[in-house]
Amino acid sequence: RASANITSEAPMIQEGHYSAAIAGSLRRGKLFQALKILNAMKLHGLTPNDSSLRGIILAYCKLATDEATHEYRLARREYASKTSQTRGPLFKANTDMSRSRAEAALAMMQGLKVVPVRLQCVVASACAATGMWDEAKELLWKIHIAAVIEKRHEATAEAINVDQGSALAELPKLHRSLLKLCAR
Repeated sequence: RASANITSEAPMIQEGHYSAAIAGSLRRGKLFQALKILNAMKLHGLTPNDSSLRGIILAYCKLATDEATHEYRLARREYASKTSQTRGPLFKANTDMSRSRAEAALAMMQGLKVVPVRLQCVVASACAATGMWDEAKELLWKIHIAAVIEKRHEATAEAINVDQGSALAELPKLHRSLLKLCAR
């Protein structure tokens, strides 16, 4: 009975405090702690700000890419250790863990109101690193369209809002990243 009064009288934690806690967790490399805070925030009926979500998405992408690299190294090591009679022409990495991280990043990104071009590029790279080539290709296509629009505006000397980043500037970096992933 006394505990019910305490919780009903306890002040509500503001969205800004949750966001600061998420940012602090991510700065310390604690993605899962940030996710717990995000879930607590949602349980209290608060909507996370885009900055917090972008930070979590970037952390998911880094984790997915790092895990995919590890998964491919393990697959290469296993492939190299087999005798030449049992080896086939290709090896296949088990990307289940890294793929789930990339899928989470993609789903969270799709929930954002405004998605910066740089974030789309990072998510596309994470998708490609984990073998989600269709998703990476779709994001690449969207960034290409944004770049074409930027180029048209540049040619007509019209002002264009590039607050979310320049697709023309980010596209070559994304191409290099995807080509490296194709080569591995």
